[in-house]
Amino acid sequence: VVGRWLTSIAVVLFSYARPDGLGRDLKDNAGWPQAAGATAIAAATLGLLAPSVGIAATGAAVVLVCISAWLLVRFTLSRIPGLTGDIYGALCEVGETVCIVTLAANWAA
Repeated sequence: VVGRWLTSIAVVLFSYARPDGLGRDLKDNAGWPQAAGATAIAAATLGLLAPSVGIAATGAAVVLVCISAWLLVRFTLSRIPGLTGDIYGALCEVGETVCIVTLAANWAA
């Protein structure tokens, strides 16, 4: 859920790098209402998860996911003039991985 949320936010916030491509349709048909819906779904899901793994761990996961996404986007934009479908996919995978590793590290502690 967190990875999909990152993708929806990135699609709305950042420009698309090419005039065509698979991610172009996503960019052309997404706006703030879709980003708000994705945010509501992610918040509800994390809210349901928080009691079982801890509110602090869930908050830490969200913060680390946002930082990692920001770093990936900044790195990408320093090399190309926008995001592509591949970057949207990478954001999703990086976000999910950071979230899972953060929550697993807390669970093991």
